[in-house]
Amino acid sequence: MQQLTNILFIFSSAITLIFAVRAIIQYKGADDNRKKTMIHAFLVSLVFTGILIAFVSMMMIESA
Repeated sequence: MQQLTNILFIFSSAITLIFAVRAIIQYKGADDNRKKTMIHAFLVSLVFTGILIAFVSMMMIESA
């Protein structure tokens, strides 16, 4: 169980980092309307990432 939680944590961290870098690159070249849409999408993904990290943290605590 501990290995599964570690894999999920590493996977979610890597995906978050990749999407963050990609979003920063896209944000630099966008117009104002596109920036507003991207900020909204960022907030949604931030909430999703927070829920995922909380879930993985609970799994890590339970398996310890």
